[in-house]
Amino acid sequence: MKRLLRPAAALCGVLLVGSSLAACTVSPPAARVNAETVPMSMVDSVLHSLTATKPGLCYLTAQAQGQVPNVVGAGGAGTYDTAFADDVVDVMVTDRLYPQLAAAKHLAATAASYAQARSDLESNLTSQIQNLSQQGQAVPTFGACLPSPTSTTPSTGAQVLDGLPAAFAREQIHYVEAEELLLADGVDLSPSAVAAYYAANKDQFSTACVSQLTVATAAAANAAIAKLKAGASFASVVASDSIDPAEQAGKGQLGCTLSAAQVAQDLQLPSVTVGQPIGPVGPTTTSSGTIYNVYEVTSEQPQPLVQVEPQIRTALLFASTNQSRVAAEVTAFARRSSISVDPRFGTWKVTQIVPPPAPPSATLLASVGGTQPSPASSAVPGTGPLGAG
Repeated sequence: MKRLLRPAAALCGVLLVGSSLAACTVSPPAARVNAETVPMSMVDSVLHSLTATKPGLCYLTAQAQGQVPNVVGAGGAGTYDTAFADDVVDVMVTDRLYPQLAAAKHLAATAASYAQARSDLESNLTSQIQNLSQQGQAVPTFGACLPSPTSTTPSTGAQVLDGLPAAFAREQIHYVEAEELLLADGVDLSPSAVAAYYAANKDQFSTACVSQLTVATAAAANAAIAKLKAGASFASVVASDSIDPAEQAGKGQLGCTLSAAQVAQDLQLPSVTVGQPIGPVGPTTTSSGTIYNVYEVTSEQPQPLVQVEPQIRTALLFASTNQSRVAAEVTAFARRSSISVDPRFGTWKVTQIVPPPAPPSATLLASVGGTQPSPASSAVPGTGPLGAG
């Protein structure tokens, strides 16, 4: 799954937006991709959505993993940073290249493949938004992902996608659809291949029940580990040694929601063994002082193949070697394609736009509001005049 925009340092170039200034004439298209065009009006609409609407800013924040790039141009309010605008046009060109390549390879898009792509994009967005929600104040623009000022539950991927300009949302879905068709074209997804992957990676497809013990010192943790190795049950050691009342009430049980492989990954271990204590883990500084933890996978239950088939197909589909293959195919297709962009955005070089040279700041026009040019800001603009020119 691609990221929408890459975080980039602001350029001094400026795109005037939504202005009636005679010096700025709008001439669609913003780009041509073989027989298709990217209308300038669509670029205007998307730039507006990504910077001045809650669904658009949430989408931008999620796709940029919280690292929202500079968006205001050197002309101040009413202008866009050139690198930001170029990234948007880059995405729109790519959104056309992938479906064109899929069509050239006679990979048929269907109603079912479109529905699957939309579902996958929504799920991916929801996951990105949920990950950002855990960072809280570390992502200042995350507020755009909350439906209202009093909301504590962020928007879903489906809600955000529905709030984007309809044409842009459809293009994003078609991109995912084409990417999945291209990925599936070069990988074995047969039942036997799925079964072979399951057999080779059973630790990834199990439900592990994990327990936790919290103590104040490394010595206490090692003493608890000695008791466990001598045969004491984890629950009994929690009852006698834990300094956490809630932990004691729950007998140390954390639940059975992770696979054994995920437990090992979270604890930064190559693997875990059922029934063997893990630790001491720490020290960890908390509001009440320094603590150490001991963990144990108390039981493990393999998930049946039929239950994890979708996960296995996704793993096979998005294997790094398969993604590299598709990326190489798209690059080769781009090289033999006819692609051009409006010179105000720069020039197209193989797979991306190269921005135009930045003009001296003294030559920049004032922004729509009459503000004199100033260094590019990282602030997200409000709902001023928007467009491209």
